[in-house]
Amino acid sequence: MSAAFKTAAKSASTGIGRRSQTVVQQQTPPPPSASAVQQRYYVCQKCRRSFKLVLSNKPLGKNIDGGFLWIEDACAVDLSPIQLHATVSSLLQYASDKTKSDMPLCKECCESVGWAPGGLADCLRTSEHDAQVYQTQLAALESQERAMGDLDEAAEEIEKDLARIEAEEQELLRQLEGIEGEVCNVDKELMRAVEAKRESEQTAAELWQNVFDFAVEHHYLRETIDSYERYVILADEELGRLANTNLLNEAFHIWYEGHFGTINKLRLGRLPSQPVEQNEINAAWGYLAQLLNTLLNIWGVHTAKYRVVPKGSFSVVLKLGPKSSNLLELWAGATGLWASTRYDNAMTGFACCVDDLCKHCINLFPDEVVPCKMEDDRIEGYSVKLSAPSQTDESWTKALKHLLMNLKWLVCMTACHKNFHTAT
Repeated sequence: MSAAFKTAAKSASTGIGRRSQTVVQQQTPPPPSASAVQQRYYVCQKCRRSFKLVLSNKPLGKNIDGGFLWIEDACAVDLSPIQLHATVSSLLQYASDKTKSDMPLCKECCESVGWAPGGLADCLRTSEHDAQVYQTQLAALESQERAMGDLDEAAEEIEKDLARIEAEEQELLRQLEGIEGEVCNVDKELMRAVEAKRESEQTAAELWQNVFDFAVEHHYLRETIDSYERYVILADEELGRLANTNLLNEAFHIWYEGHFGTINKLRLGRLPSQPVEQNEINAAWGYLAQLLNTLLNIWGVHTAKYRVVPKGSFSVVLKLGPKSSNLLELWAGATGLWASTRYDNAMTGFACCVDDLCKHCINLFPDEVVPCKMEDDRIEGYSVKLSAPSQTDESWTKALKHLLMNLKWLVCMTACHKNFHTAT
């Protein structure tokens, strides 16, 4: 790179006292001397028009037709055409990189992007104003720094006063410790005097308390006697109420809800329009197993073919045999084992146990009548088996509802003839 380009690049980078920019002027000046000026034609990179560019090693007048380029090194204009073209191209490329615009530009295009001489003057005035503002701020900072020095002196005085105050505080603390010791002694004497007074008052209070206690005890004994007399009356009334209470009906409340028979508000059965979860059905069977087992124990009846074993929602029915017993689940899984043979056999065994107890009560009291006729697995013609021929959810629900009716009748029989089975 030539020395002229290095010099111009340095001037463009500092931007102080150098004019290595393409500036468009307005009128035609008298041509400069031939030894310091050269003229070349270039094409504007924006409007694509040709214009003349004057190359000079010193500042020119304001009236230059086309434009001029001031090159600081005087020898730059004496270069050969090839060297001069290379130097100018390097300068224009440098200017393009700095301005982010393609160079060179003609006068009109420079004015359109704000690079006219008037715009440069405005920039200069703005820079001078900024420099003045910076000077003002610098003076203000220096003034603040001097003020900080005064604050340091004031801080030293404050530290001395603080040390003096701390010394006085230590002296006062020592005096306070002495006073606190004296106060502690006075408090001890006061406590001993208060304790002596309290003991004397306590002795007097105990004497009066004894008198008061005797009076209260007499009144309490009188109220206790009256209370026991009232308690005996209430106990007799409660005994009469409990004697007339049907405990089985309270513990195993059999009723109905729509088309379903219920025990303790648990539905037994299912309908297409009103599905019932299998867990609810299993829980209802658990209550029924517990009720039936209780009734059999009360009446002292032992069934010959089946035995009900209550286990909550997982109750079972034992099918008694000559050598061993067969365990039948009186419950189904969460999905409902509707076609399970063991589940059907368990419900059949439960119905047989109910039937045996009903027959036992009829034998003891011939005047009584069972509400629903039972025969094997059928009640009033409806089978309790899910796998019975032509069985539907409606018929199965009706069979279970009739089964609950017979159990309700057994509960009533137990309550009406409790003296009989109790004596038995």
